[in-house]
Amino acid sequence: MLKFTVVRHPVDWHFSIYRWILKWRGRRLTAPVYSDTFNIQTFEDYLQWRIKHGVIPQLTQLVDYDGRLLINRICRLEFLDSDVAKMFEELGITAKVPMLNVGSVKRPHLTNKEVDLVLQNYSEDLIAFGYSRKGVNQSWCLDKERLYPSAGAILKTLGADEFDPWAV
Repeated sequence: MLKFTVVRHPVDWHFSIYRWILKWRGRRLTAPVYSDTFNIQTFEDYLQWRIKHGVIPQLTQLVDYDGRLLINRICRLEFLDSDVAKMFEELGITAKVPMLNVGSVKRPHLTNKEVDLVLQNYSEDLIAFGYSRKGVNQSWCLDKERLYPSAGAILKTLGADEFDPWAV
């Protein structure tokens, strides 16, 4: 059975979350989860808040307690069209994924400190998904046999019954 996910560069992922918080903070739906973000003014403020409340890599959502991958295909947002096209071709599907909910705000130039905060705290995602400070390693290939015990350990500390990846 095919089990896949889409990931993105941790810097872009966090900038997207930061923009979402700025857009939706204070609204009834988000207030309980993000109430302590209402004073965030800058991306660096957001990153400091995220680190203070626990670093939870994207990889944590894709492993079991032992760090074994629960998926067998990773599509990276930066190559979504080609990654999905290849996957669909292998499955004999002739379709294209529509571009929906595309943001109009591109990531601005970030300070070295902001980039370093992400790279230092989300190094597991960088390694697992073929990212670096410079961007995306195009020749990257998913190592399905590799274990990611530190991501499994984070998952254990969160507790599977209580963990909600959408609330982080």
